[in-house]
Amino acid sequence: MPLRVKNSIILLIFTAGIFLPFLKVQKVESASFSVSYDMTFTLQENGSAKVIQKIVLQNLTADLYPSEYSLNIGASDIKSASGTDSLGSFKVSSKKDKGLTILNAKLNDKVIGKNKLTKFTLNYTINNISTKNGNMWEVLTPGINTSEKLGSFSLKLKTPKNFGKLYSIYPKPNKTTENKSFRTFTFNKKDSPSETIIASFGDFQVAEFSFREKLKNPNFFSKEERILLPRDTNFQEVNFTKINPRPEKIEEDDDGNYFALYKLDAGEEKDILIEGVVKIDKSISDIFTKENTNNELTLNQKYWDTTSKNILDKASELSDVKEIYEFVTQTLVFNNEIIEKNITKRLGGSSALSNPKEALSSEFVDLFISLSRAKNIPAREVIGFVVGDGTSLTPTIVNGKESSEKLHTWVEYFDNENKRWVQVDPTWASTRRVDYFDYTDANHFALFIRESSSEEPKIPEMFWSSTDNSSDVSFVNEEFNFSANPTVELGISKTISGFPTGGKIIIKNDTGKSLRYSRINISAESMQLIGEENQEIGTILPFSEYVVNIKLRSGSVFKSGEGKLTTKLVGYDQGVEKIFEESKVIAISPFFSFNTPQVLLLFLLLATLGGLFYPLFRKFKNRLS
Repeated sequence: MPLRVKNSIILLIFTAGIFLPFLKVQKVESASFSVSYDMTFTLQENGSAKVIQKIVLQNLTADLYPSEYSLNIGASDIKSASGTDSLGSFKVSSKKDKGLTILNAKLNDKVIGKNKLTKFTLNYTINNISTKNGNMWEVLTPGINTSEKLGSFSLKLKTPKNFGKLYSIYPKPNKTTENKSFRTFTFNKKDSPSETIIASFGDFQVAEFSFREKLKNPNFFSKEERILLPRDTNFQEVNFTKINPRPEKIEEDDDGNYFALYKLDAGEEKDILIEGVVKIDKSISDIFTKENTNNELTLNQKYWDTTSKNILDKASELSDVKEIYEFVTQTLVFNNEIIEKNITKRLGGSSALSNPKEALSSEFVDLFISLSRAKNIPAREVIGFVVGDGTSLTPTIVNGKESSEKLHTWVEYFDNENKRWVQVDPTWASTRRVDYFDYTDANHFALFIRESSSEEPKIPEMFWSSTDNSSDVSFVNEEFNFSANPTVELGISKTISGFPTGGKIIIKNDTGKSLRYSRINISAESMQLIGEENQEIGTILPFSEYVVNIKLRSGSVFKSGEGKLTTKLVGYDQGVEKIFEESKVIAISPFFSFNTPQVLLLFLLLATLGGLFYPLFRKFKNRLS
């Protein structure tokens, strides 16, 4: 007896470039067959994928056989559908319905009998399975939700080598091979058939940014204003190509965020233009590891409540940060319907836990941080820009008093075992159904980080309105050829024998690129350095100047000749250690050479001695009289 198997093998839904596949099977059909899949997705340079789908149906009853196979694909642009079985080619019809494509295959081979196998292959092309943003390719390959007994499921992902090197992939493939044209990643998905495979390719991402901000001082007195600038992080480095007008200085806050400082006279207005380029590269984090973190990263904050009972109770049930991630992403529901009325409302971690269906992006972040800090896991909030598809699957929103639909928010937690910060996006993990715990993309560009406060820094006003055109960020297909190039000037030329002589080491960075984790080593020949030979400087910020005070002393007061002062400025630029060395010959003058400094020192010495002996002289004179 023939059985027409329709809407029962695979149902793929394709929305905005993302597959959300699942299997819809009626009970009688599920009980009648088991199924095995062998799928190969061969990606093309135009973003499409040629799919070879091998299917084996095993009869679990003695009197049924499949006569038709129906495949629903949630995309209208499906091409070149065909099929074959043991008797040759069979007809595959195509029908479009409300943005879907329905493929229907009339199978040739009528296989009947218990445990008999029906084997056939479908071939088709799906457009836009991979997308390129800037320098990076991102690929999402579907899994399958099936209620049938699954015999086996092998999936091969073939990517062109000119996509670039593998940046990140999840889950980890069971096998990787390559030839001259393709890399092939093979996955055994029997135990996790529904899991989406996500991968990105490319060396690094590059984004250009341009911000305009108007400063105004309506007061009768001058004042200082600070403008928030994009910052360097463990995942990115920034180069400023233009800051006009030039600020008084650029400074860091305690959390490492960058600010441009301006002075405004009474009634003065200034239009500030900030332009630059950012390189996003996860390999930077391999360099910037830490042995410990700031204790403030586990403290209670207004929106990161670590002391409320519901947070403490839930945290005690979760063993580690992975379980925190899974709980947050599976419990909270991103509610698109409340965006219009609740974008200025921020619940905080405790209230988000009590109201899981009223969450926007900040609730995902606040709950993740609250639970992490309650378990003494350092965690912090990142606010910045992302590449999304413009749909509810990849929302860009930061809700709260200073809300923004231009910006997005995500989390970094400190991995104490590997001594590094790890980036996690719990919101997109929930809305996109993609793992953002073990997978790291290059499409998150940080503007600033909140560590010691859940409210500071504030979101700049230019990002509040979605219609404001004062800010622009675009991901571009370009190289990043900017480097820090500070200069070192030794502000001392001679010393006086036997006496300490003060001097300065002046470090100037006239580039738009920071030199990070910098330190300076100072050494002297034929002279003695008074003080530390090695001094930590930290970040040498763009368009900034730093002064290191030093003191030198030579030996005997009768000594003359020359010494040598050498400095080595060491820091990291794009994850690479760089050394900037400067030396200078220092003249050593003997104290009794009667040059101006020596004369002044001698006069000072005589005056001091005179001051000491004058009271004794008067006392002796009074006794004689």
